[in-house]
Formats: sequence, C-alpha cells, structure tokens
Amino acid sequence: MRFWGKILTSKRDYYIVEGITSTKFVDDVPAGSEPMGEGANTYTYWATFDVLEEWFELPFVTPE
Repeated sequence: MRFWGKILTSKRDYYIVEGITSTKFVDDVPAGSEPMGEGANTYTYWATFDVLEEWFELPFVTPE
C-alpha cells in the first residue's frame, strides 16, 4: 500500500491510498469494464477525510 495523494475540495479534503486489488467489489464490475487486476482496475483505492479515522474502499473504474 502507498500514499497516492491528497485531493483538496471546498468542503473537505480526501486522503487517497493505493494498494493491491481487493475482491470486495468483484461481483459489482459491469460488463465491458476491465477485469479486476488489469488496466485501470490494477489497483484498489481507499479514501478518508482524516487519516486517523476509518478508510473506505472506492469502487472499480467503469466505462461510465
């Protein structure tokens, strides 16, 4: 896992980390999307508003 970056917004900031692909959303990837672990879905990303609080996993990238 590695720190990907910080996204600054007008309401709150997001901290993003990148890691090995998770299987949490494997059944939710729509047809036509790159498979889990390939292309845009090679990594899984997690985000939080405060690094000391809970992190949430972001869904896989889709064509939409």
